[in-house]
Amino acid sequence: GNVLLALADYTRVLSVDDKDPAGWNNRGNVLLALGRYADARDSFKTALGISGPQTFAFAAVNLNLAEFELGNDEAVVKDLRALLARYAEAFPDARAAYAMVLWDRGDRVQAEEEWDRAIASDSRYRSLDWITNFRRWPPRLRGILKRYSETTSVKVRQ
Repeated sequence: GNVLLALADYTRVLSVDDKDPAGWNNRGNVLLALGRYADARDSFKTALGISGPQTFAFAAVNLNLAEFELGNDEAVVKDLRALLARYAEAFPDARAAYAMVLWDRGDRVQAEEEWDRAIASDSRYRSLDWITNFRRWPPRLRGILKRYSETTSVKVRQ
């Protein structure tokens, strides 16, 4: 859909109930899609401040997508590692992002292991189209996935 209309909708929702963590998370997703990474980060932080990462882990992963795009790589590695320790096999979204961050840092063996675990749980991560148009990873992470797919034996559909 139209991301500008979605932003207006979530802003309206939050004007009625500013304690709605899903509203803040969804607003953050729209801001992420618009390339407004610092604003997205703030929305995700607000969602987590209301609900906590144990209650709303998707907002925690989304926060890390924004932070990675903003260049906060060390914090992202630490936070994604902690999320995966907490959620283990139940969170392919975090695992797929973590794999790409590791690969970008040069930890190719662990990255491929994490990637294999992610796509075993959710094969949609093999589709660059799905990651771009549905999951809406930011450009830096998508670029890493594209390079990863070009230089490894792992198939990622364009």
